[in-house]
Amino acid sequence: MFEDVTAFLVKQIAEVLTLIGIEPGSLVGSNCHSVVETRHGLSLGRGIWEGEPEPDTGLPDPVLHYGEEHFLRAPSEGVLTARSKNGD
Repeated sequence: MFEDVTAFLVKQIAEVLTLIGIEPGSLVGSNCHSVVETRHGLSLGRGIWEGEPEPDTGLPDPVLHYGEEHFLRAPSEGVLTARSKNGD
C-alpha cells in the first residue's frame, strides 16, 4: 500500500505517466518512478519512492519453516499435464 499519497482526478491519460516497478531490479529514478516491495516480510507491499526493493536471493522465502523443499522443480524441459484440478 502506498502511504501518504495525495490522489487527484486525471481527465486525460496523457496528463500522467507513472511507471511502478514490481520486481527486483527496479530502481526509482532509473527505470521507474516508484517500486512496490514484493519480498515477504514486514515491508511486503510497501511503496518505495527512493532507491530499490530488497534484492532477489533466487530462493523462496520460508513458509511454516519450509523453504526450497516445498517447491517441485522440473528435471528437464517439457509440457506439464495436470492429472488433477487445483484443490483436489
